[in-house]
Formats: sequence, structure tokens, C-alpha cells
Amino acid sequence: MASIPASSTKRALKDVNGGVGAVAAKKPKTATAASVRKKDMQMIKSILGDIKDPVIKKALENIIEDPTKAAAVVSPKKDEATLEKMTETTIRTIQRLMNDKLKWKSSYSQLKGGGTKGGRLEVVCSEPEVFERIFKGATIKKGKDGKLSCSMKTEDDAEKCNLPFEGKSYRYNSSYLCAPFSSSLKDNTLTFSFKFGIS
Repeated sequence: MASIPASSTKRALKDVNGGVGAVAAKKPKTATAASVRKKDMQMIKSILGDIKDPVIKKALENIIEDPTKAAAVVSPKKDEATLEKMTETTIRTIQRLMNDKLKWKSSYSQLKGGGTKGGRLEVVCSEPEVFERIFKGATIKKGKDGKLSCSMKTEDDAEKCNLPFEGKSYRYNSSYLCAPFSSSLKDNTLTFSFKFGIS
């Protein structure tokens, strides 16, 4: 009986292991668009209860209801009365936070005679028109990212703007606001920075 050459045996093994009929190595599974979307939906649902801004919350709810559609939500234009009410509410909120900041501290007595101290406040403001009404008279700049900002570097600038905020009275003294002032609006957050002294 003729023996099979060793070279033929090697070729046969090669054909079995590396030829067309060879079993391809398993590729690692990649996440499908559906699985990624499912995880994203779960994440959105988990944080939805913590969202305070009504516009953002509505946008996220729309995404959950129909994730295949664009999530852009156009906020309906507010009428004059609504804007005025929102402006007054925002001004009162800023003034209340400012009063908290200006509560008397023994260190404030060192500000008598011209010394000043800085303060910074943040409030929710979802309407750019409200920001523009509060700081009417100031030059408002708009950045590429949609951020609104303005600054009043001198007392004259502040007078032109007619800022609706004031200092706080104490038993023997009172605080007064002074320039420079600056404010910005981005991502529904209004930031207001100011200086104050004691008289």
C-alpha cells in the first residue's frame, strides 16, 4: 500500500484550517443604532424628573414619545402682558437674592469710606426678551453660541440702563450698588455681577 507523502498531508491540513471552507473568527458585536437609542431613552427618562426648565423638559418628553423625529421645540411667542409679568418676577427674584447677599456682616464695616465688595447671582430666565427688558439701555451683545451679555463699566452706563435694583438698609448704615455691573444669559440662566459699598 502506497504511503501518503508528508507534504500532501500538510497541504490537506492547510486547506482545512485556512481555505475557503475555514470557519471565520467571530467578530466582536457592535452596538446597533436601536440598542444605543434604547440606552439613551433610559438615561433621559432617569433624569427627566430632575429637569426644572419647562422648555427643556418638553423637548426631552418629545424625544421619548418619538425619538425618530427632530427634538427641536419652538417656544411660543409670549404676549406683552406675559413678558411684563415674567420681567417683574425675575427682577424681584434677583432683588431677593441680592438682599440675602447684602445681609449685614461685621466685615462690611470695613467698606465704609469707599471700599467695595463684589457679588454674583444666578436666576432662571428662559426668555431673551426678559433679559433685554431688564437691561434696556445697555448695549447687549449676542455671541455665536447664542449667549447674551452686557456690561455697565461706569455709573453713567448704569444710569442709562436704569437698573431696577437697589442696596439694603441696616439699623445704622446702608449698602449701595456701584459699577461695574455685568450680566449674561445662556442656557436659560441669567447671571448678574455687581459691586457694593457701605455708607
